[in-house]
Amino acid sequence: MEQFYRQSFDEYILIPGLTIPSGMAFASGYTTAHGKTRIFNTFGPFALQQFTAAEAINMGYADEKHLRELTIHEFGHSFTNPVLDKIPRQQIAETKSLYDTIKTAMENQGYNTWKSCLYEHFVRAGEIIIALNLGKKEDAEKLKVYYMQDRQFIYLPVILARLEQYKNNLNITYQDAVNATMEKLKALVNSKPIY
Repeated sequence: MEQFYRQSFDEYILIPGLTIPSGMAFASGYTTAHGKTRIFNTFGPFALQQFTAAEAINMGYADEKHLRELTIHEFGHSFTNPVLDKIPRQQIAETKSLYDTIKTAMENQGYNTWKSCLYEHFVRAGEIIIALNLGKKEDAEKLKVYYMQDRQFIYLPVILARLEQYKNNLNITYQDAVNATMEKLKALVNSKPIY
């Protein structure tokens, strides 16, 4: 992640939460008075927990692939969200009509605004590229298909194209890639929706 985003934090903390429902996770972070930044991934179990004496105890966290993907996703917000927060409100507003095409699917997933939908698109694009960078081509393709078809993140191809350019050119910053993507999304506003 640090190589892809060209940024780092001082601490990355995983917090498995026994009271968090299965499938839920969230990211947070803070910077200390001494300038150290800690980011967190707090998450519920991945599988049904077993606590009975008759069965082996299973806390529901023993899925390495799921943990890797979830961690890349949640920590990804700490890298991407501040960059998207630098995009002028006007530019977000100019692309907001793209949300209408996927509004129902996004609202059903809890992404009730265009900006939250943008955060998720960029984080998920990062997940795909990082999987490729880790040599997990099949996982990357599965994520891409799942996110686009099942979850309706239909603007991923636009974002992935810009992030590939960023990945291959050290003269382009992540902010530059996000800015260029927003310009491309703005150009789509008056064109046919992509599916």
